Amino acid sequence: MTESYEDAHTGHVTFSGLNEPCSVGSIVEVVINAQSDRTTSGDVGVKAISPTGISYTCDVVRRANSYTATFTPMEVGEWRIGIFYENDHIRGSPFSCHVYDPNLVNIYGLDVGLVGQELKFTVDTSRAGRGPIQVTVMRHGRQIPCDIYEDGKGSGRFQVVFTPDGAGQYKIHISFNNNEIKGSPFILDIADASSVSVYGDNLRMAAVDRLATFMIHALGAESKDVTVIIT
Repeated sequence: MTESYEDAHTGHVTFSGLNEPCSVGSIVEVVINAQSDRTTSGDVGVKAISPTGISYTCDVVRRANSYTATFTPMEVGEWRIGIFYENDHIRGSPFSCHVYDPNLVNIYGLDVGLVGQELKFTVDTSRAGRGPIQVTVMRHGRQIPCDIYEDGKGSGRFQVVFTPDGAGQYKIHISFNNNEIKGSPFILDIADASSVSVYGDNLRMAAVDRLATFMIHALGAESKDVTVIIT
């Protein structure tokens, strides 16, 4: 928990800081402690400064032994919250407020997979702000183990790796700062390569400049799930 700050001039007005990051578009509530009857509603002021330097003056409401101010951040990044008593910053001001946007998380490589073969995809949070990701892979109500690695500390790009243990539909839940991202859960159909067979005379011999054909039998698969490479 963030420590409360005091000094000789503003010791009766304190703020403990924001312990959790905030999402874009949310209402951020700033609760300031007033430890003396000497303060009045006109003594305390609050400003929220965006990452691009835009300053917003917040309305301040006195409630018993505290003041409350709110603002709605619309930019990703580190906001600064200035808290003033008699036009002076209280100790510790300005305070940090990290803002994120789960809608800016991108997923790459989550297309197709095969039973028993390691599957890897990317979760890119580099434009979405700071914060941890949570990934849960489910099949038939059972959780499948997965590993998460960051591509360089602070890059915001994460590799998720898991190995499908059976054919069928998998649900992949992805959250950022405990908020499920847009599109989650993602549905992934896993095929069993051992059930795929290929047959046809042209697999053994074909004539130059003549159309050659062969058949692929893949039960439950669609054409987009099959890749053919001829060398």
